[in-house]
Amino acid sequence: MKNKNIIFDLDGTLIDSKLEVLSTYKKVISEIAPSQKFDETNIDYGANLNSVLSSIYKNETEKIAQAKQLFVSSYDNSNYDDALLYSGVIDVLTYLKSKNYNLFIATNKRNTPTIKLLETKKLTRFFTGIIGNEIEPGVSINKTKMIELLKAKHLFTSGFMIGDTIGDIEAGINNNLDTIAVLYGYGTLAELANLKPNYIINSITELTTIFD
Repeated sequence: MKNKNIIFDLDGTLIDSKLEVLSTYKKVISEIAPSQKFDETNIDYGANLNSVLSSIYKNETEKIAQAKQLFVSSYDNSNYDDALLYSGVIDVLTYLKSKNYNLFIATNKRNTPTIKLLETKKLTRFFTGIIGNEIEPGVSINKTKMIELLKAKHLFTSGFMIGDTIGDIEAGINNNLDTIAVLYGYGTLAELANLKPNYIINSITELTTIFD
């Protein structure tokens, strides 16, 4: 296969961080209560922190700032015990590296917890490039822009984007990459299939048959 560059989303694709993220948001909400009741089941685990806090606190600018500071302090100093690798991740990444694929991560997590999480889970060694939502503190970029920056920095134009949400697949399409939607994360078959990705998989281990 000539396209030797593969970009992975992180949450919902390589790591199930739902419990870790939810517990941190619960802590934030308990200490900084929004004026309007918020249903925690509505949290979009694949979205960036700024977007989620805006959905919780609406136009309460001061509370958003306080909540972000508390979330960052709590989450960035976590041991990430409740963030779990999906079954087969290490084996698949090892296989792809053995086939000389260049592996990257584009994630809506901020850079600091992304790097810490990858180091904790011993995944850093697999990746040529890693980019998060805030390349500068307080400055958010979307996934389309993340991929654009990865392509420019690492000098490639073709490859694959692998992710579990609409945003992942749309970002790949926007950057003229082939796309692989995963169904074990936070997205649904109906919404992902509607974007017509090149592949749809139920387990990360299926990548070894695509990239043989």
